[in-house]
Amino acid sequence: MERVVRGAYKMASSSDSDIETFVAFWKLTRPSAYGFERALSFDGIAVGGHTASFIHGFGVLQPEPCRIYAPNRMRSRLPGVSFAQRKIEERDVMLREGMYVTRPERTILDLVLDREDLSLVADTLHDARVQFETSGGFSMERLRELFDGIREGGMEGRDLLDMLVATGR
Repeated sequence: MERVVRGAYKMASSSDSDIETFVAFWKLTRPSAYGFERALSFDGIAVGGHTASFIHGFGVLQPEPCRIYAPNRMRSRLPGVSFAQRKIEERDVMLREGMYVTRPERTILDLVLDREDLSLVADTLHDARVQFETSGGFSMERLRELFDGIREGGMEGRDLLDMLVATGR
């Protein structure tokens, strides 16, 4: 066994992954359950924001600290992980490497809600659309739904989204 982070281990013979630390942090949010059990049904806890952007392979945001959203307040003494209380719908997540990660559309919204630099969010949105729209894995309709009703930085959600689309790369 090899230690990934305090409290999380992997088989020494398993292959290394760029995201194994994020998987470990996600699994440690419910250490009493096996990862395969959690994969059967979404419990409201998902990796998102800048970390999800890295996992999906779009944008240039730093993936650390690992950003995790949960419906209830969570804390950890482990360095390298940050939590936010946020309700994520099941239709806005997908399984990646055995953990739930926010879908690209939800990832963009969370970057805005986490107050990331909007020029970086605009570029991330552009990358996500280029990468996922051709495969049918990105929905501008869903993104518009998510932005409806929010207000950030003095702008209504739809206006903010239009600005992000217009200024990306």
